[in-house]
Amino acid sequence: MEHKQAERVFVCGRSGSGKSTIVKAMIAELKAVKLIVFDVQDEYSKGRPGWVRVTNMKDLIRTMKAKWKKGFKIAYVPTGELMATMDRIAKLVWDLQVGYEKGVDMRQLTLVVEEANTGIPNRTMPADMFGVERLSTRGRHRGINVIAVSQRPALVHTTFRGNCGSQFVFALANDIDRKNILQTVGPQHGVELREMPNFKFWKLKDGQIQRGHTTSSGRYKLS
Repeated sequence: MEHKQAERVFVCGRSGSGKSTIVKAMIAELKAVKLIVFDVQDEYSKGRPGWVRVTNMKDLIRTMKAKWKKGFKIAYVPTGELMATMDRIAKLVWDLQVGYEKGVDMRQLTLVVEEANTGIPNRTMPADMFGVERLSTRGRHRGINVIAVSQRPALVHTTFRGNCGSQFVFALANDIDRKNILQTVGPQHGVELREMPNFKFWKLKDGQIQRGHTTSSGRYKLS
């Protein structure tokens, strides 16, 4: 992932396949000064210094306002309707990053969406829920990186996935999800995908497959 240009990235794979390792490595690569995680499973802030855990929009806004100059790492643990909450967060970060587009504040903001099939589900969105779609199509102009993560790629909105610069595919548990990925790369890769072990992955970009693996040191390598 390039640091200079904001990106959209999708990471998918079954539980334990290596998704968390690569997401954390990407965050480190970005040197994310402003970081928000849509933390559905309430995992990011536990035992990790420097993180602030919030559960509502009021506390999210208050924390961002207090830490805006120096930066922040916020784990938003949603307690209400997930799709609506994700939409509100997407609209908030869009508004707050206007300074990037104007050239006033060139610090990027990174939004990680865990369990993206809940916050960005593959269904028709109500007309007023345009926040994520706007980030998908125009967020790079405001320096907003979006990393979406899911066990089930077939359940994540196609507009978001279609606007991703790259996708990282780990071992998938569901045959429907494997078929979904093979629609992009071709059925000739079906056996390899079905037999893919944990911690191995494909990086899909521009219709090409680049293979790689995560490491015990919390990094990832491409072949």
